[in-house]
Amino acid sequence: MDTNAASKQRDQIMASAFIVGCFLVASSSILAIILGGTPPPWIFVLALLGCVLSAPLAFSLVLKSRETAPPYHPKLINAISKGILILDRQTRHILHANQIALQIMERPLDQLRGHNVCSFFTTPTGDPCCTGGLHPSASGTVLHLKMPDGSHRCVKRDTSSVMLDNTEYLLDCIEDVTSEIASLQHLRQLSEVVKQCATTVVITDKEGVIEYVNPRFTEVTGFTPEEILGKKPNLLRSGNTPKSYYEDLWKTLIEGKPWKGEFENRKKNGSIFWEMASITPMFNNRGHITHFVAVKEDITPRKRMEEELHQAHAELQEINSSLMETVAEKNEILSIVAHDLRNPLCSVLGLAELIANGMARDKAVDFAERIVASTNHAVGLLNNLLSIQVIESGKASLTTTPIPLIDVIKYTLEIMTPKAQAKSIRIKHNFRDSCYVTGDLMALRQVFENLVSNAIKFSPLGSEISLENYRHEGKAIVSVADRGPGIGPDDQAKLFKKFARLSARPTNNESSTGLGLAIVKRYVDAMGGEISCDSTLGDGTTFTVSFPELSDPVKLS
Repeated sequence: MDTNAASKQRDQIMASAFIVGCFLVASSSILAIILGGTPPPWIFVLALLGCVLSAPLAFSLVLKSRETAPPYHPKLINAISKGILILDRQTRHILHANQIALQIMERPLDQLRGHNVCSFFTTPTGDPCCTGGLHPSASGTVLHLKMPDGSHRCVKRDTSSVMLDNTEYLLDCIEDVTSEIASLQHLRQLSEVVKQCATTVVITDKEGVIEYVNPRFTEVTGFTPEEILGKKPNLLRSGNTPKSYYEDLWKTLIEGKPWKGEFENRKKNGSIFWEMASITPMFNNRGHITHFVAVKEDITPRKRMEEELHQAHAELQEINSSLMETVAEKNEILSIVAHDLRNPLCSVLGLAELIANGMARDKAVDFAERIVASTNHAVGLLNNLLSIQVIESGKASLTTTPIPLIDVIKYTLEIMTPKAQAKSIRIKHNFRDSCYVTGDLMALRQVFENLVSNAIKFSPLGSEISLENYRHEGKAIVSVADRGPGIGPDDQAKLFKKFARLSARPTNNESSTGLGLAIVKRYVDAMGGEISCDSTLGDGTTFTVSFPELSDPVKLS
């Protein structure tokens, strides 16, 4: 104890003795006046003796007041926003606690005072927090506070030494961090989930600059965090997605709405991969967007499987379509056999029976001509069926020779003129150029016979058919035009298909199997030529066939 403190204590004791002595003197004087006369000397001796005797009492009162009065101001420590425990430096017993400390520990002061502070705290592993002569805890240590109900709270505890009235005390500052620790553990768990999840997680700022990627991102794309952080996700674009797709994405996100869709992206090694992405805006407490979080799944295997399924489905559809066409062709052939072949054969049989039975001898020549016509029709039909079958099977053997195209046209006119005359149709021809082409003579004859035959079938009685040949830009061209009903767009789309039935019908009830133009198309293609149709409903039809012109037929032959 320093000199000032000792002087102060001495003064307090002397003042107390003096007050007691004065009280005794005053009391004896008043008593003498009451009794009358001058106070006797023994009264003063008695007063002096009282002063001497009262001094130890006063000294004892002073010491007691020092023991009970705290060396700090209670209101001051109660004003501190954290829990405060004042401890004896040697024993670590709790001397005092403010209200916040009492609330944290959930105990009244009388259950704390005089108890060792270490009895209330343990380390997170359950070990005692005080060992040897060390301080109860290091600065900022998080300890477990044992609660009266047996549970515990997480408390951050800072211990420091403080001097009060020349006495050293320990000052414990405690703060309940239970909720903060729980939140931190939760964040750590979430962080581990993000790191270990099987989906890609990307966090960007509001401008789209990447701030975080999880390890799965590197596994999928090949880019490390060092290579991608600070850049934008457009680094992954494949270039195959339209710009409008990304514009719609950003429009949705800027409006504060989540977006979900697929990306076709490119890895670091240049390979293409697909991702299913869900992008969500993040907001601050004022409702402003601060970040975007993208959770993406690699769906490349699924897309590959979908593509394979789609391809397989397309192949199955093609096979099914081919089977349907085959069935339709089979039915069509059966129909032809049942109808188009049956009729002429029945006609032949009937006429032959009449001749054989001698019932129409006077008409035998006419019947014979009918038999020949019916037989030719049946043979022509069979030839068409056989021709289309041979061409499509790849067994057609075409002989390539130089052929004067005008000779083929003249032959066609000789064959088809009687058929045209039967319907009073005039065939007008214009032989402008003599051209040579390379091809098969029989195939070329069949091409033009079918074209002219069709023109006659669909031309009105007494009309005209035009046949013209010329050369243009190294090609020999032949056109066949009629004045028939024309062919509509829908019919033109199926014009060269087998067994195609058109809306327009022959003008004199002629039969049509739908094979003629199919044979023409296949023969023209086989000989390196081209065929086209120009038609308007009600205004006739023109078929144009072109072949590469042979410049030096003599040399070729």
